[in-house]
Amino acid sequence: MDTSELIALLAEIRAGRPEDEALDWKRAFWDLKRDEGRREFLKDIVAAANSIKSDGIRRIIIGVSSSGTIHNAILPLDEASIQQYLSAVTPIPSVRFEAHKIENEQLVVVEICPPFNRPYVAKVGSDHFVWVRQGSATGTASRYHFDEFYGRKRVSPDLYIQWINEEEEVLDVLEVPSLSDIDIKEESEKLLQLRPSNADLKFLREESSEVIKLIRQVGPEYLDLGKLRAKPEELIEKPFRLADRIDKLLDLACRSPDEFVWRRSLYERAICPSVKIFNGGTRPASSVIVYLDSSESVKFLSGEELQDMDLSVSQEMHSLAMKVISLARNRPKPSPAVLLANFGRSNFPYNVPAPYIPGQLKPVEFWVNGGRLRIDLNFQLKHNFGRIVTTEYSAFIVTHLRRGEEATIEYECHADEQEHPSKGVLVVRGS
Repeated sequence: MDTSELIALLAEIRAGRPEDEALDWKRAFWDLKRDEGRREFLKDIVAAANSIKSDGIRRIIIGVSSSGTIHNAILPLDEASIQQYLSAVTPIPSVRFEAHKIENEQLVVVEICPPFNRPYVAKVGSDHFVWVRQGSATGTASRYHFDEFYGRKRVSPDLYIQWINEEEEVLDVLEVPSLSDIDIKEESEKLLQLRPSNADLKFLREESSEVIKLIRQVGPEYLDLGKLRAKPEELIEKPFRLADRIDKLLDLACRSPDEFVWRRSLYERAICPSVKIFNGGTRPASSVIVYLDSSESVKFLSGEELQDMDLSVSQEMHSLAMKVISLARNRPKPSPAVLLANFGRSNFPYNVPAPYIPGQLKPVEFWVNGGRLRIDLNFQLKHNFGRIVTTEYSAFIVTHLRRGEEATIEYECHADEQEHPSKGVLVVRGS
């Protein structure tokens, strides 16, 4: 949870918001050195996980009194040690502990995260307990609750999402490229050195027709294009685009340093994530639609949006722009072999997209709209079966995270057989 979201939540508590199934708060962390403290810890966690009112994240804020007053709360142990106490719960719920600095005091937010595999049973000594949160109260599960636990499993799919790496292994946390610590003044000076001079740009514009002829004659040999295929008219625009991009970056560095850092290396940090959509229920799911939402720290972008927002300056971009300028200034003569290869060719070949076939559906389709990533499965997802999907350059994820910082992505899974969408979170960390 972002600090800004926690501040908004504290404002609601101070305005009189009551505790409920999804939100609880305590003045101090549980005393895990005492038997009673460990029992209360398990009770609160299990009760929240077993709540059947909703499938979203449950939160317990540590360091807040009933009046909304903040008290300094410190984790008594490292998170790994605290997680060991949850081994007394079957199955073990997904629980995270986050520290936040608010009003010069530290708060701890405990998040109990979907997907939920209820009922959760806590073993305390030789006894077993199935606690359930109901409103602001906690009690033991009744026959009604068990009917709900197992009834839902019988009559509907149980969809959830997991991160997957290249080896198709499940990841608890997806490591993403983090923001780099850069000196904005130093970076601006480097960009100025990379910018084509106004004199070169003026010369290119005035001699554009002659330079285009040169590109057609000696382009492949002189520019060392490799696999790059582009029209001469596109190549001569490379220095102008480079200058325009650097001018935008320098302007951004003055107006909004944070935005400058974010967009300076946007393309370098963009990745195409792979997820596994799993149906853990006992019925197949058809018409499966998955939504993943952007937040302040995590952004989903389409390929077009990434191109529009990206202001990075790669070495390849700078190198090609400088080669075009050098070509225009030096006017090299083509070798006989190059003349023969380019004889009768008006421009370079370029890739033509495959024709669209009306009515033909892809098994998996991706859409990005307003920061929301939508994944459509155009087939039935069998029970106890998962499908791994990769966005394949149609959708990208980019974060605002520094190294070691974490953020969550909330998701919803819809299917024809589900009365309500299943919800959960995925975790990303800056690396």
